[in-house]
Amino acid sequence: QDVETDNHFIPSVHLDGPEGDQVVAFMQSHTGVTATFTPGAATEVEGDVMASFSSRGGPGQQLGISKPDVTAPGVQILAGQTPLPATAEGGLPGQLFQAIAGTSMSSPHVAGAAALLKDLHPDWTPGQIKSALMTSGETDDVKKEDGETDADAFDRGSGRIDLDEAGNPGLTIDESAANYLALETALWKANYPSLFHPNLPGIFTVQRTVKDVTGTDATWAIETDTDHSDWKIIVPSDLAVTANGEATFEITVDASRVPVGQVRFGEIALP
Repeated sequence: QDVETDNHFIPSVHLDGPEGDQVVAFMQSHTGVTATFTPGAATEVEGDVMASFSSRGGPGQQLGISKPDVTAPGVQILAGQTPLPATAEGGLPGQLFQAIAGTSMSSPHVAGAAALLKDLHPDWTPGQIKSALMTSGETDDVKKEDGETDADAFDRGSGRIDLDEAGNPGLTIDESAANYLALETALWKANYPSLFHPNLPGIFTVQRTVKDVTGTDATWAIETDTDHSDWKIIVPSDLAVTANGEATFEITVDASRVPVGQVRFGEIALP
């Protein structure tokens, strides 16, 4: 699926796809031939491209909360390595670093980001920390694995985490464990930083409660964006929130004209 560096323990070159097949075919039909690889050159590549192996959400999710929540760097990550691997596949002993990929790399990015936010805001709950990471995520430049098509919420959740923004989200969203349990069959009603309904077309209204973390009275504009004209998100035009206080607003989703079996994506922003 890729040409990232595997953990080779002798000097080697990794060829993928048709190029590799061509080399094998050439070796099978030629003897006494010497080949050399020309030196590589550093080149810029597109950032924020979803890995082909990244877990995806989809319309079949029935919890009423869409996953994933966020995405984070997980390809070709320089990471710590045990100097005493337990198996031969783990490589030679004494190697303290390796470049690897997978959820094992993206998950530590998110955990580390959460730890930094907790240090910055010791009074924040886990839900507020998740909210800050989700509502500040980068979405505009995140692409599907082809590097060209815009990724959607089933690919990257609320976005690629962005610590430049997550420390100062302005507003946070939180929910209690008791309410998650009480709403387990209708979690779209939970006070969650995203909104997903598994059983549409139709019209439904939910509420979201936000908490001010700026320490200043403010009135926030509320904007919406939808990907098709056959549905709409209805929200108040603005929301007043007192310093360190909370405010609740309604979100109505009218997807009554969306054809059965089709998926729609939208965004709610409080810029």
